[in-house]
Formats: sequence, structure tokens, C-alpha cells
Amino acid sequence: MHHAQLAESVSAGGDATERTLAALRAAGLSGDQALAAIARTLDQQAFMLSASELFFGSACLFVLLAAFVWVAREPGPMAGTGPGSGAAPARGPGAAPPPAAPPRPAGPQAGGPATSR
Repeated sequence: MHHAQLAESVSAGGDATERTLAALRAAGLSGDQALAAIARTLDQQAFMLSASELFFGSACLFVLLAAFVWVAREPGPMAGTGPGSGAAPARGPGAAPPPAAPPRPAGPQAGGPATSR
């Protein structure tokens, strides 16, 4: 698409085209080489315009998605994880392990003082 639009501005009798061809011939290029140089320049500029439009579209998509995240609601609690549900709290991969149970006393009566007679 861009190549066709740029090629419309290059005409055989155009003033800018004739000046460019004369400058390229003066630099030592033949007629076919000068036309090939102009065609290569058109290709490069067409690719540049396409890349520019691609980045513009990406920027628009980024702004649209950023706005979507901005207005998105905060997620509510998951089912079965609220207080009183009996479910264990979720822990991430780097979380500390749960505390260990205290050791049980070693004696004839658990929980009371050891008596000896």
C-alpha cells in the first residue's frame, strides 16, 4: 500500500524525478542503476512507513489495555477462603512454613507436674 502511494509521486516527467536521475547519473550510475536506486529508496521508505504505523497501532493498543486495567474491578474473595470457612489460608511459594506444634511434656500425667514417691 505504501509503496504504491510513494510510487505515485515518482513520474517519468516529474521535476524531482529528473533531478534525482541526473544526480545519480552524475555520480556514475547508468540509467537502469539509477532507476533501481530510486526503487530501492521507495521500498525502504514504504517499510519505514509500515513500521511507523505498526508502532502507532501498538501504542494505541497499550493505552486501551492500560485504561481497561485502570477501570477493572478488584476481584472479590474466592469461594471457601473467607473467615470461618475452615479453609487454610493460601500461601505463596516463598512463604514460611506454618509454626510447629509445641512439644508434649514427658511425664506420667500430661499437663501436670511429675510426682515421684
